[in-house]
Amino acid sequence: MSNIDNNDDDGYTGPEWYRPGKNRDLFLGLLVIFLLVGLGGVLSRCDAGRDFAERFGFDSDGGEELVEDLDTDDDGGDDDDDLEPPREVEVPQTTIATPVESPDVRGALDSANFGDIGERVNGSVAVLTGTVASQALKDEAEAEALGVSGIDEVDNQIVVRDLAQEIRDAHAADGIEGVGVEVDEDGVAVLTGTVPDEATRARAEELARGIDGVTDVDNQLVIEEEAAPPPPPPPADPFAVTGAVSDGVLTLTGAVPSEEVRTAMVEAASAELGAESVIDELTIDDALGEEGTLTLTGEADAEAADAIVQAAGSAADEAGADVDNQL
Repeated sequence: MSNIDNNDDDGYTGPEWYRPGKNRDLFLGLLVIFLLVGLGGVLSRCDAGRDFAERFGFDSDGGEELVEDLDTDDDGGDDDDDLEPPREVEVPQTTIATPVESPDVRGALDSANFGDIGERVNGSVAVLTGTVASQALKDEAEAEALGVSGIDEVDNQIVVRDLAQEIRDAHAADGIEGVGVEVDEDGVAVLTGTVPDEATRARAEELARGIDGVTDVDNQLVIEEEAAPPPPPPPADPFAVTGAVSDGVLTLTGAVPSEEVRTAMVEAASAELGAESVIDELTIDDALGEEGTLTLTGEADAEAADAIVQAAGSAADEAGADVDNQL
């Protein structure tokens, strides 16, 4: 095979043995085989290399034999002693971290019918947000979150709604007045007071039941016409006036219920006897009743007694009192 460059008509100017065709293809094929076998032998001297050779289908044993043949001296001697011992190659081990699952607070809340409560988890702390109808529900939601594995603390930001005020607002918007409302921790609304009719009573209960979070309604409303009338006030004590007669002079003492009664008695007695013959020592006690008694006491001659009795009668008539003549 010639190494002289040729310049044929096909335009090729390289060595004859490398001319395109069978010669070059044969050369390239032998070169590839030689390189693969040699590479396999070299790789077979270490664990990592053998693993690599096996993965890519190299015959590590055959390659090793070929390398040994190539390493043999011309005199048949083995020059392995002149080679450095193969070094162990440490293959780094990769540790795949197992992802840490976040505590399933959402699942715990949903299973306990707290789907409207918001949650977020910061490490081992669960933060709860939203609104509930009672303190008991707020505490229950916190307990559910705290029971989740991985949660050590709960930041409970849930707001408790004022259901009683919401019911009052609903009543006011519907024109219902005078209804007392209380809601216990279980969401039971108690309605008290009086309403004008059965329709208003039923409407007040309907509005209360329509508030989200109210679990039941205890309707204690009373219709006004059915309400027992208040007891009458106790009767007031009657007033008592004494008319003491001495030397023809009438002295009025005691208490009367008003200034009008006092004035009427004094003026009526003075019109009969004269103002100089009537002494007013009466007092006012508005707790006394409008009825009373004027009692005449003392001594007087017949003519004077008649005049005094006449004057007392006039005074008693003006005051609405009876006369008790003890002269």
